[in-house]
Amino acid sequence: MAQWAPVVFGRTPASDSWWRAVPEGLDETGWLGTVIHAAVSGGHELARRPRFLLAQSTTHRIVGVACRAIDLSADMWSDGQRELYCFVGWAAARSGGSDPGAPQLDELERNYIRWAAPVYAQMLVKVWEAPSTASFAPELTLPEPALWELAADLPEPGPRPDEGLWPEEAWSALWTALQAARQPLICVVGWPHESSARSEAATHLGAADAPARALPVTLRREGPELVAPHNEQALEEPQSPGPITPPADLPLPATGPASEPPAEPPAGWLQRPSRLSTRGKVGAAALGVAAVVAVIVAGTGPGPVTTSTPPITLQVRFPAWVKPIVDSLVQYADGTLSAGQSTARIAVWSGSSAPGPASCMSALKVAPAATRVTPRAGLRICIQLKGQPAKYGNVEISKVTRAQGS
Repeated sequence: MAQWAPVVFGRTPASDSWWRAVPEGLDETGWLGTVIHAAVSGGHELARRPRFLLAQSTTHRIVGVACRAIDLSADMWSDGQRELYCFVGWAAARSGGSDPGAPQLDELERNYIRWAAPVYAQMLVKVWEAPSTASFAPELTLPEPALWELAADLPEPGPRPDEGLWPEEAWSALWTALQAARQPLICVVGWPHESSARSEAATHLGAADAPARALPVTLRREGPELVAPHNEQALEEPQSPGPITPPADLPLPATGPASEPPAEPPAGWLQRPSRLSTRGKVGAAALGVAAVVAVIVAGTGPGPVTTSTPPITLQVRFPAWVKPIVDSLVQYADGTLSAGQSTARIAVWSGSSAPGPASCMSALKVAPAATRVTPRAGLRICIQLKGQPAKYGNVEISKVTRAQGS
C-alpha cells in the first residue's frame, strides 16, 4: 500500500516565507511549486470555498486542499490585519504498474479539516511566533500510511479526460477518471464561477457554473483487501452508501396517546415517533451506520388539524455524520419544508449526485435564510447546522406518500 508524505504551504504573521513542509526527494521550486500555486492561486476566492488538488508527474502524485487557515486552526490564521490562507496535502511516489490510491473527492471534502488540521498545526506551531528577520527552510517529511482507506474497486488504467473547464456535477466523475490516467496532469476543483476561475498551470479546472459536458467513464477492477487507515479517528464521518430500501412490512407510526411506548424498530433503523404535531419535525438518531432512514408522518396530531395541508409521510435519508445526531433538521408545515430547530438554513441541491459539505456550503451562501421547499421524492436539501464552527450536510427525501383522499 502506498505511503504519503505531508506537504504544507502557509505563512506566519511576521514572515512572508511560505513553505513549511516538503516531501523528501521533491523540490518546492520545481513541479511541486507549480501544482501548489495552481491550487492556491494567491488565495483568490478561497474565502468563498476551498479548492481541491489532484496532480501527478511521471514520478509523483499529490492530493490536497487549499483553504482559509481559519478552517484548520482557531489560533494560527491571521497576521492581525487579514486572514491567511494555506495548502495542506500529501504526496506519494508513482512506481510499478499501479498508482497510489488517492481519496475520492467526496471523501476528501468531508474529511479535509480533520485530516489537514493536525498537519497544519504540527508544522506552523514551530515557527508561528518567529520574528520577520528569521529564516527557516521547510521541514523535510517522510512517507506515512494514508489517512484514507484504499478503494475496494480500483479504476482501470484509461485515457486522460479532456482538458478544460468542468461543471460541479461532473467533478466526482472527473476526479475518479483522472486517477486512472497515466499521463501527467493538474486538476483543481472548487472555483465558484467560470468567469473568475484561474487556470494557472491546471490541465483540468472545476468551476461550479461551467457549461455541462459528458461525464467521463471509468472502468473498475477489484482491488486488494481493505486496509485499516493510519488514523482511525479520521473516519468518524463515513461515506454515504446508496439509498436504503425500508422493509415492506415496516408498520406506520401508531396513532394512540402520546404517552404510549413506541414499538421496537428493526435493527439498523431509526426509532420513529408515535405521532407528530402539525409542524412535523424530521430528525432521528444515527445508529452507527453510514446512512440512516427515518419514516415520519407529518401533519397529524391528537387535536384538530390547524393547517389546510393534508398529512404526508416522508421517508428521509441522511448520512450518519450529519450532526447533531438527535434533533430536528427540517420541519414540515403548510405543504413545505423549512429549516428545523437545529438548522440555520436550507437550500435545494440541484446536482445529479449527493453533495459534499463544501458543495453545500457554496449553495447555502446564496440561499435566502427563510427558504421553503415543496417535498418530493428524490429531493436533496443542503443544510447548515446552527452553532460554530458551521457544519454542513444534506438530507434526501426518498419517498413522499400523501394521506388517502388528499
